[in-house]
Amino acid sequence: MDFVGRREGRLVLLGACWTAWVAVLAGCVPGVLDDTNEPDPTIERPQCSTGAALGSTSVSYSQDLLPILTRVGCVASACHGGDNPAVNFSLATYESMFAPGSGATMLGLCPIVPGDPDASYVIEKLQPGPRTGRQMPDRRTPLNDAEFQLFVTWIREGAAEN
Repeated sequence: MDFVGRREGRLVLLGACWTAWVAVLAGCVPGVLDDTNEPDPTIERPQCSTGAALGSTSVSYSQDLLPILTRVGCVASACHGGDNPAVNFSLATYESMFAPGSGATMLGLCPIVPGDPDASYVIEKLQPGPRTGRQMPDRRTPLNDAEFQLFVTWIREGAAEN
């Protein structure tokens, strides 16, 4: 009987390890910030607006940023894409990336503040040591300096849909 109990325990442990490994391979774990993917109804979501070019632009959302987000897996359904995005923050569309997820809402921040990269939570999350959770992309190689600067410049230029 004792052997069967230990054997069942190993199967449970193996199942848990397999589940964790699949999450690592996916590159994102929903609910990292708050152990849930549901927004906290007691916290008021900040009002965030979409972008508009603040003059001439040198960075294109569709040509420069979207390919980076796609390459590193951010818009995959297992991460910030699909019907159930991680921490309720969706990168599936241009418009959705301006709606704060659980982490930004908890801090009263907007993910992207057109014209102000320093106030944009996305910029904080792309750097080491964010206030909550992990640096993005989660469990993958961080963006290189040139890629990071594309995001900063795009936001500084107004975060236009171009």
